[in-house]
Amino acid sequence: GIVAEALELSDRARLETLVADSSHIDAGRLLDQELLESYRTQLKGRAAALRGTTSLSVIDSRDNVATLSFSNGEGCGEIVPGTGLMLNNMLGEEDLVPQGFHRWPLNQRMTSMMAPSMLLFPDGRLVATGSGGS
Repeated sequence: GIVAEALELSDRARLETLVADSSHIDAGRLLDQELLESYRTQLKGRAAALRGTTSLSVIDSRDNVATLSFSNGEGCGEIVPGTGLMLNNMLGEEDLVPQGFHRWPLNQRMTSMMAPSMLLFPDGRLVATGSGGS
C-alpha cells in the first residue's frame, strides 16, 4: 500500500543523504527541493485514504519527543489553532459507546483506544510510538 511505499521511499532518501563514512544525515541534502520533488513525483497518483488511523512519532537530536495519533475522516469539528489538526470524536466508536453516543453521561471523561506513548529507559534511551488503528 501507499504507507509501505512511503516508508520505503523515506528509507531510500535517508540512505541517499547519509554523510560518507558516518551514520549522520546531511539535512541540507535531505531537504533539497530537487530531491524532495523526485520522491514526491514517485508518490503522485496514488489513491488518498479517506479514513483510518494515522500516527506520527518524532525524536530530535535534543531529545524533544512528539507523538500523535489521529483518525482521518473522524473529528469533533474543532481545529487546534495554528496546527490544522482536528480533535477526535471518540463518541463515534461503537465499541466504546455500544448504546449510542447520545447515551454517554454528561461530564464524564471517555477513555480512548488510541494511546501514543513515550518511553524513557533508565540508560536515557527514548522510544516514541503511535497507536495502531483502523
